Amino acid sequence: MDEKDKKILKVLEGNSRLSIQAIAKKTLVPITTVYNRLKKLESTGVIKRYTIEYDNKMLGKTTCAYVMAQLDNSILKKNNLTEHDIAKKIKSHDLVEEADLITGEYDILIKLRACSTEEMNGYIVKQLREVESVARTHTLVVIEEM
Repeated sequence: MDEKDKKILKVLEGNSRLSIQAIAKKTLVPITTVYNRLKKLESTGVIKRYTIEYDNKMLGKTTCAYVMAQLDNSILKKNNLTEHDIAKKIKSHDLVEEADLITGEYDILIKLRACSTEEMNGYIVKQLREVESVARTHTLVVIEEM
């Protein structure tokens, strides 16, 4: 990775739908160089995928929270499960944007997005806390996203 690659990636962060020609114009890098570098960044796995960013307010998903989940290791061992298995299970729910393994008192950090606090609370109380080995949760509701 050199400065040209970094410039290309920075432009793509702002808008991944730009054409190669537009990226070349914004970075002042020749079109063929941009094309070749993009192919290399894709083939080496630096660029994993091109995606979109939703306007959550327009989708009605105005409530965001982070939930820290503490797992019971004895239940994990008893059921021959890992923290990865539980995080994948949690991640599969529609309200869950992210489920990441963390260090410290809690094991998984979960980012939720819902239409209301009631919807979010329903998921936490009726589904998340029922996931095998989830012993305890701590929820932080976001009051303003930056």
